[in-house]
Amino acid sequence: MEVSSNISIRNTFHIPAKARTLITYGREDVEELVTYLQHEGRGQKMLHVGSGSNLLFMGDYEGIVLYSDIREISTCGEYVRAGAAWEMDDLIAWTLQI
Repeated sequence: MEVSSNISIRNTFHIPAKARTLITYGREDVEELVTYLQHEGRGQKMLHVGSGSNLLFMGDYEGIVLYSDIREISTCGEYVRAGAAWEMDDLIAWTLQI
């Protein structure tokens, strides 16, 4: 898990914006993330995003941005379950290969 403060946040339209706090986490960080949010995140607004989010920030985000870097993928019958870090084009390409 990586915690950054006052950092530029990527958005689809390239309008400059910063997050007061950006937390990047993977599957192995979930317990640490929960503990952090129970203490440091209490009462703060939060926005949970993945790699394919279409975001339009018109200014800085005064809260915690949670960025999921989970890239796991699995299938069950006709269903595909993909982590939030998959971009749609890559996910579609992967499904066409199975």
